[in-house]
Amino acid sequence: MGREQDLILAVKNGDVTCVQKLVAKVKAAKTKLLGSTKRLNINYQDADGFSALHHAALGGSLELIALLLEAQATVDIKDSNGMRPLHYAAWQGRLEPVRLLLRASAAVNA
Repeated sequence: MGREQDLILAVKNGDVTCVQKLVAKVKAAKTKLLGSTKRLNINYQDADGFSALHHAALGGSLELIALLLEAQATVDIKDSNGMRPLHYAAWQGRLEPVRLLLRASAAVNA
C-alpha cells in the first residue's frame, strides 16, 4: 500500500498519530529542494473519489480535519459524485466540522 492509501486508511480509522506522522512528511518535503523527495499527495482520491478530507468530514474528527487543512488539503475537493467534504459533514449533522470547513473557506453555494 502506498503512502496516500495509508493516509486514507489512517483517517478512516481515526488514527491521529499516524496521520500526524504522514502529514509531517508532507511538511518536511516542502522544505527540501524540488524533486529531491517524493511528496505525499494530500489530495489523493480513492476509487470513489474520496480524499482523506472527505473521510475526516464523514467521521467528524476536528483534529483530523485541522491536520489535513494545515497540510494544504483542498477544502473544496469533489468526489466522483461532485460532493465536497462540507457536504458530508453537514449530511452527518456535524456542526463543529462544518464550522471548521467554513472557516477554511469552503464554498457554501457549490
